[in-house]
Amino acid sequence: MSDNPLRRLSGPEKLTYSYLKSQGIIIPPDPINGVYPGWHLVCCPFHGDRTLRVNITTGAFCCKACGARGKNMLEFHMMLHHRFSFLEMAVILNMWEDNHQGAGNGNG
Repeated sequence: MSDNPLRRLSGPEKLTYSYLKSQGIIIPPDPINGVYPGWHLVCCPFHGDRTLRVNITTGAFCCKACGARGKNMLEFHMMLHHRFSFLEMAVILNMWEDNHQGAGNGNG
């Protein structure tokens, strides 16, 4: 058995875990299974106590104390750094692909 606490996570789950860690939200690994997919109870960055549940498989989150909730890490990041629009946040997180290159340049 590997000593890597992330051994049970797939690509998207590792990205969610890494993002949360970069925001100061620590998901403590289970001593036997490491960090596992699904829901985890963590400290809520919106008000500071351990009532935020995050799903590192889907990116969904829900705080039972303050009511913060969303379906993915993009919504989480927008709430945490509320100065950005959905599109701005998608671009910042490299989740937006512009398929209309050259559109609107008048050279049609």
